[in-house]
Amino acid sequence: CPYPYKRLLSKDIIDWMIKTKRFAFIKDTCCDINVINTRLTQLKGSGIGLFNANGQTLYDSLKLGAAGYSGIMANFICEPIVWLVNNYKLEEAKKFGTDFAFYSFIENQSYPASGKYALQLNGIDILLDSRKDCERFFNQYTKDLVDKLLNAFKNK
Repeated sequence: CPYPYKRLLSKDIIDWMIKTKRFAFIKDTCCDINVINTRLTQLKGSGIGLFNANGQTLYDSLKLGAAGYSGIMANFICEPIVWLVNNYKLEEAKKFGTDFAFYSFIENQSYPASGKYALQLNGIDILLDSRKDCERFFNQYTKDLVDKLLNAFKNK
């Protein structure tokens, strides 16, 4: 988790992970497509998949060889993300990737309450309560943003 401060894997740590042959998955939170590209090159042939946690770089990272997505937005629009991961090579995926990058900024609005609200709208019985105390800042404005997000991706 990048909070309360960002902790990124160094090249040496990734080399160690490859050497141990005990890892299959890296959740990348660097938010930098150049760093992701370097890491994908480093991981090539290792059996370790890089799963991007950043919506703004997801589409480009998939084109570079990322294994998938492991980010907050999966709480909002899981099925469309699965579609993008499985279909990023299609021409229509490029626009989807751009739309997704733009809409991913909602994850900064009263999360995790906003994500839990989206899960509620998708039929999951969950409370907005969390240890982060953001539900007290969760208001109609944020609900409207989540509603618009879900409507924008309803038929994707």
